[in-house]
Amino acid sequence: MVVTRWAATAPATGKSSAMDIQHWWLALAAAGGMMVSVIGLLVTVVWRGAVADPRHLHRRAGEMASDVIACVRPDQFAHATPCTEWDVRALIDHVVGGNLGFAAMVAGKPGPDGGDDVPGGDLLAGFQDSFSRLCEAFDRPGFLEQVFPTPLGEGPGALLVGMRVVELTIHTWDVAAALGRARDLDPELVGFAGSVLRSVPIPREVGGPFAPERPSPPGAADADRLAAFAGRIVPAPAHRVET
Repeated sequence: MVVTRWAATAPATGKSSAMDIQHWWLALAAAGGMMVSVIGLLVTVVWRGAVADPRHLHRRAGEMASDVIACVRPDQFAHATPCTEWDVRALIDHVVGGNLGFAAMVAGKPGPDGGDDVPGGDLLAGFQDSFSRLCEAFDRPGFLEQVFPTPLGEGPGALLVGMRVVELTIHTWDVAAALGRARDLDPELVGFAGSVLRSVPIPREVGGPFAPERPSPPGAADADRLAAFAGRIVPAPAHRVET
């Protein structure tokens, strides 16, 4: 099963998504007229925090995701992930769909349709190609200040970049956990994602965009604590596997 979920960044399609950070923004918008305050908080995190231009973080998040995806063997495609509705292959395909969807948003074009496998079944090549397209879109002159439609209303390009950094960081953790690999992610990316997630109330429900916060094991790494905050069950510490 490979399902690309694009609905949260293009609500007009009528498709749905689950355990999806874009879906979180949609849930917030529907849960109490928080549109302006949420946009304001997220813009504050991106623009007035440690990073005025988060594109370098986005590139690092893509490199981090590539390193983990490169380790996926075909016999691991069907492994369960902390995103309980998606196996490893479906989760990576979802991230690819997000890359292509945001690139389409920047270009003012329709997003990709769901249900298509990564071309040729090469998960790493599919991810890297989609990520390259998104980086090209983000690198357009004037992109950071340009206003785009988002799931919560209009926001600057920097907001879109921040959303992708969070998405890539969380889902890289998901894939690493599913593979039983070390989850010691880039600490700056983990810190950025944590700042965004903690900047607004998170709708928490079983089967929703975020499950209830889970306890962190004693001495858990920052990435594991972030995952627990996002509702993931944190497995026992994994030993680094050499490739």
